[in-house]
Amino acid sequence: MELDSIDIEKSPFCRLDSDCWDVKLKFFDPENSRRAKKIFRFTIDVSDLIPVTLGDVRTWSSAH
Repeated sequence: MELDSIDIEKSPFCRLDSDCWDVKLKFFDPENSRRAKKIFRFTIDVSDLIPVTLGDVRTWSSAH
């Protein structure tokens, strides 16, 4: 699997007085273009000096 794209959007879920973002990493199989892409999404709180992840990493497959 190789990295296809990185998408970032403001997270609807966040701790009070925090700045949280959802990061989606999309991967593809360079040897099989018919294989579904794999997407990993995680939420990062960047309100402090050191960013921290919140919750579990979500994973799913997509045809696009």
